[in-house]
Amino acid sequence: MAVSLVGDLSRSTRTAIEDVLGRVLGDDEQVSVMAFHPHSAPLGAHRAASAARLNTALDLLDSKAFPPCGQELEDALTEALDSVRPQRA
Repeated sequence: MAVSLVGDLSRSTRTAIEDVLGRVLGDDEQVSVMAFHPHSAPLGAHRAASAARLNTALDLLDSKAFPPCGQELEDALTEALDSVRPQRA
């Protein structure tokens, strides 16, 4: 995997990446590009092992997330509901 700071990229490379992403990049942002050969989905035990690795990775990410406190959650839900339903008189 190649990782580069955007400020170190050539103008043409930077423009191409910005066109793909649909936004302007900052000089201090990092860009990484990876390419994969297509392959069939795993089957049987390989599929189960892949699913287990994915679940482990997701559990790790979840354990690092900070849950909102009760009031933050309530405020977020209220804001979301207010944005999708008309205000009552």
